[in-house]
Amino acid sequence: FAAAFVLLIASVPGILVALLGGGNLTKAHKVESGCLLVWLCGALYLFTNVLKFNSSHWTGARPLTLVEAVYLLSQILTTVGYGDITPAFPRGQVWVAINVILALCLYGSLIMEVSQLIGDRVALAIARRHAAAAEALSEDESVTQEAQRSLKQWDAPPPVVDIMPLVKCTVAFAFFATAGVLFWHYFPGEEKTWLQAVYMSIITLSTVGFGWFNATTEGGKVFGAF
Repeated sequence: FAAAFVLLIASVPGILVALLGGGNLTKAHKVESGCLLVWLCGALYLFTNVLKFNSSHWTGARPLTLVEAVYLLSQILTTVGYGDITPAFPRGQVWVAINVILALCLYGSLIMEVSQLIGDRVALAIARRHAAAAEALSEDESVTQEAQRSLKQWDAPPPVVDIMPLVKCTVAFAFFATAGVLFWHYFPGEEKTWLQAVYMSIITLSTVGFGWFNATTEGGKVFGAF
């Protein structure tokens, strides 16, 4: 479980390249994945062997189990922050704060990569469209039509709006929200009411994480982490 979580996060740069069509993996992508792998393994080691934490789930301060460590690390990475597990001593608070800063740097890096890949795809699409238009019309015809065209075509039909991206995003969010609701309501040990399950699912997916409700079982922590 922990290995799957670490490999999933470490492979994010490669996944972005594959999904957005950015070409082959570069040396920078490989270095970024390696740094993520080292950081995640180091954080899990600190959480499970060095630092001590307080929680409403147990009495006193102790290191985390591997499941609890992944659960806390996922809260840091996603900025959910339920608040049910917190560092017990100042040293641990400093190390957790450092991990929060690293997570923010990761977000900034991923946002820049996504923006660049999307920008490249848009530029390529525009270039292809201009090339197709140039082939369809000769240079003289193109100049003549452009000179005769008014600034706004008042009688032109409204543009066709593609709502499929909105539909796909809505279906995806509804799927994960429904899966969360069913899990938090039916999983043994969690068994929240329907309204509490809806609240827990949406608060988690939106990364708000007020902390009023949180995972109380090992299975719930594994589910919440992913």
